[in-house]
Amino acid sequence: MAGAAIFVLIYGTLPLDVTYDSWIFNNYIETDIVQRYAGWIAYRNSSTVLPFTFSDVIAWPFGDYTSLTDGMPLIILIFKLLNPILPSVFQFCGIVCLFNMMMQAVCGAKLISLFTQDKLQQFIGSMIFCFSPVLIERFFRHTSLSFHWLILLAAYLYFSGLKNKRISVAINLSVLAVMSVWIHLYFTPMIIGFFTAYIADSFLQRKLKFSDIALYIASFAFCFLSAKALGILDMGMGNTSGYGYMGMNLNALFNPVSLDSDWWVPGKGKLDWSVFLPMRALAENNIESFNYLGFGVLLSLAVFVVRFITAFFRKRTALPQVIKGFISMHLFLCLFLIFSTVFAVSNVVCAFSYVLVRIPLPDIVVQICSAFRASGRLFWSVNYMLVLLAIVHLVSLKEDKKYIATIAMAAVLIVQVADLSGIIAVKRAGFATEHVYYNQTVADQIVQVAGENDVAYFLEFKDDRSLCGQLLKNGISNNLWLINRDNYGVDKQTALIEQTRATLLSGDIPFENCIFLTTDYQLAQKIVQSCAGLYLTEAGGHYCLIPLQSSGDRYYEE
Repeated sequence: MAGAAIFVLIYGTLPLDVTYDSWIFNNYIETDIVQRYAGWIAYRNSSTVLPFTFSDVIAWPFGDYTSLTDGMPLIILIFKLLNPILPSVFQFCGIVCLFNMMMQAVCGAKLISLFTQDKLQQFIGSMIFCFSPVLIERFFRHTSLSFHWLILLAAYLYFSGLKNKRISVAINLSVLAVMSVWIHLYFTPMIIGFFTAYIADSFLQRKLKFSDIALYIASFAFCFLSAKALGILDMGMGNTSGYGYMGMNLNALFNPVSLDSDWWVPGKGKLDWSVFLPMRALAENNIESFNYLGFGVLLSLAVFVVRFITAFFRKRTALPQVIKGFISMHLFLCLFLIFSTVFAVSNVVCAFSYVLVRIPLPDIVVQICSAFRASGRLFWSVNYMLVLLAIVHLVSLKEDKKYIATIAMAAVLIVQVADLSGIIAVKRAGFATEHVYYNQTVADQIVQVAGENDVAYFLEFKDDRSLCGQLLKNGISNNLWLINRDNYGVDKQTALIEQTRATLLSGDIPFENCIFLTTDYQLAQKIVQSCAGLYLTEAGGHYCLIPLQSSGDRYYEE
């Protein structure tokens, strides 16, 4: 319950109201949260469950996979099956984030239990994991990326598997890897990384079993099949780009700045995560750089460095042997963490506002890496291992007087919370009052003129996630662009829009039960002159071409 208490401390209870979604349509931090919510509504409104996450009401008339909106396929599938008993308006961001915070506490305690049997120390350590800036930063902004307990659980399975060899470890890691595809694909390489390290380090210790290898290979196969079933592979490598554009700045661990609303406006959009440390400059390609550890964790790591240097001079013979023993036991874990760091920094190496070097890469390598173009996120595995180190090294303080270690851990937690107190106040204030969707009138007007028509077709290619979600919420399919993967689907939609324009101008109406919208008044006039079956009206900043047989207003659900 401690995780739940932390969630309520930071956000209050308002986001747990599943019928309150205006804050989503108001674009929490950015429009990504609207995209995910609209994806859920689209799948909820789709006529079938299969194919998984496919909806026939978005990218109309083609339809598309809502998993491509980063919509947590496993979660939306569960709620799709529960749809008959759900209220008419149902947002699950709040309850999902509450669940993730609770699981963060549970998995954090499990991980720390491998290094100390003291229950109080396990509890305090789990709270430090819960007050992780990289976790809190993803809540609601990217709900699908707030499942950080998957990383902690994978680390727990790795370390516990090497200590006590059990086949259940490989089974659990396989399940976790496949599950990560059904949550968000960015977690998959992190889970696979721990699984690979477990297999390789087990081999070096001569503890590897054939069943482990079989499960390891099977996990790749099922991850591939899952990605195929969810439509993720339909994009292909050529439909995404940008590796090096969202890399991690070298100052990320101690730079307490993340994105806020209007982050694309010069001089705006910066959230300050620290009471003690100043915000540092970032290069232009570091929008996914945020990996701040928190001042409490940084302070603990500083103590570790001092202890390490002191021990090195005191025990010049013994300490190298300890280090050698650790590396030999966890060689591939170390290699995985090094690789994660290099990949996160990317081929465009930045420090503060400076680009230090641009390393040219072959096009095929850029395409492959661009599948995880927000490469700064791939550092989360390293981030949490550093947090673990900051906690665990304190356990060894005065082994004959455990209370000293406990006090030290409590001090780290207190400093961590104090450091984040400013951002906690900001987050809590954001949910202190219920808000109304700022652009509600626009959506209402279009819904009203739609009447009994259940399709809104825009005659210009348009990216408006909030309007798309509002139309879907009222049962109106549309062709607004909802997928955020470069030009995925753009050519197909653009070609159909041009064809539809030509058909309307020729005097024919290509779709039934459909209204046509444009911001071009001259185009609207030409179409209504050509099509005797359409009349022209204005609503929501658009010129709307409505079938003459349409009558009555559509009821809008509050």
